[in-house]
Amino acid sequence: MKQKYLFSIILSVFLILFFTTSLALIPGDFGGINNGPSDGVVDFEDLMIFAMVYGSTSSDSNWNPVCDIAGPDGKLTPDGVIDFEDLMVFAMHYGECDEDSSLSPIALSDSITFDGKTVIDGGKHTITVKFTAPVTSVRVFIANYSVKEDNIRNLGVIPSDAVEVAMTTADGKTYIGTADFGWGNCNEEWIYVLSGESCCPVVCSRTIIVDSEPPYVELIAEAEPCGDACDPGNRVIITSDGFDPLGEDDCDPLCCGDDCTALGEWTLTVYDIQPFKKDECGDCEAVNACIEPIKVCSSSGCDIECDVFGCVPDAAWADIVGTYYAILDKADLLDNAETTYGILEVGGTSAAPTATLNDATLEDCTLRLVNQDDIMGDCD
Repeated sequence: MKQKYLFSIILSVFLILFFTTSLALIPGDFGGINNGPSDGVVDFEDLMIFAMVYGSTSSDSNWNPVCDIAGPDGKLTPDGVIDFEDLMVFAMHYGECDEDSSLSPIALSDSITFDGKTVIDGGKHTITVKFTAPVTSVRVFIANYSVKEDNIRNLGVIPSDAVEVAMTTADGKTYIGTADFGWGNCNEEWIYVLSGESCCPVVCSRTIIVDSEPPYVELIAEAEPCGDACDPGNRVIITSDGFDPLGEDDCDPLCCGDDCTALGEWTLTVYDIQPFKKDECGDCEAVNACIEPIKVCSSSGCDIECDVFGCVPDAAWADIVGTYYAILDKADLLDNAETTYGILEVGGTSAAPTATLNDATLEDCTLRLVNQDDIMGDCD
């Protein structure tokens, strides 16, 4: 009877604390269902574990040291007694999940982990929420919501602008639904899962970064010497290393990358004649398969570098002087892809060779010069 009365007091104090904006987020995951180990969620199971030991000291038979999480003034220092200080910090943490870890019940299809963050491309993705035992009244929301340094998020409250996602379940343990995360360039989204007892619901959350933009790459062409004193020559290099339009290291060290993740697979193809063709309807179909490229360079990641002709002897330099057409296909780690075009001009003499790469656009199935900025791409 005494224990039941004590539990009621703890629950009442807990509810007052929980539904008041938290001043801190402090761990309180004491265990799981059926006296199992910590499950990455601070929920009703943890509240029951805490209630059974509230008021105990290290000399009592019901003592549980994992519940001794705070000392005087709320400091995270065990003090040998499970009292109101421990209750305060536990209540502030109630409802939190172990976000973005293997213990998180929230999974997202076609996501990757980059730099410790979960990243997806824009559009529709499947949300899967898994529980270790059947749970009823599960609701899922998504919201564009950031935690500001001066505005600590209350985990017990779902933002008012959150959009609910329709979820289905066959066994009460696994819930599945599809949500459209829209278009974003490193936008932060939150997934919220509301579940648990009506008296003290659990709101698990997970941060998602939405990336719909392709990687950025700017290329330049350079003529540089090669060979030796007895057989001198020059080579033409197309590279992302060294682009500096204003002389201020705008893209130091490389003008190559992605705002959210990184450059993935890329292919640079160079032709000595216009490579595109029109289909039977008069639309620009694709690269003409009958035209062979003079060079194909491909790899992944930054930087990009392609030796177009190899080491050209001085005597043969005049043979390569002319106009060439470059196509760069690139994608980031989420397969956000883009194709950009350039016109390569090789000129000068073997004593003073020149090579420039300028932006081009595909217009009426023909690559046409855009400007004379000696770049190919769009580096912000």
